[in-house]
Amino acid sequence: MQTQLTLLPPPTNQKAKILLALINKPYISEGEDFPRMNGFRMRLSELRELLAEKQVTIHKIKYEFTSEFGESGWMYRHFLLGCDIEKCRELYQYLNS
Repeated sequence: MQTQLTLLPPPTNQKAKILLALINKPYISEGEDFPRMNGFRMRLSELRELLAEKQVTIHKIKYEFTSEFGESGWMYRHFLLGCDIEKCRELYQYLNS
């Protein structure tokens, strides 16, 4: 059975913006996707709490890298499992209303 995806409207707040990125991308990170967003980690924490009520977990993996100048660093990349996307779309509609 194939489900038809409807386009989601543009986000109207930071939580919705982060959730939309989680829905549309394989993973997101503060440094790569939201480098200028103050409060990214707080909004992500709030999303974790809201999604926990729907039994959805935002997973994370530690990503290590080397900069163009040879400096090593790391960041977390956050992602959803594919089976949770529909629940996240419902929450997005709620947050964005």
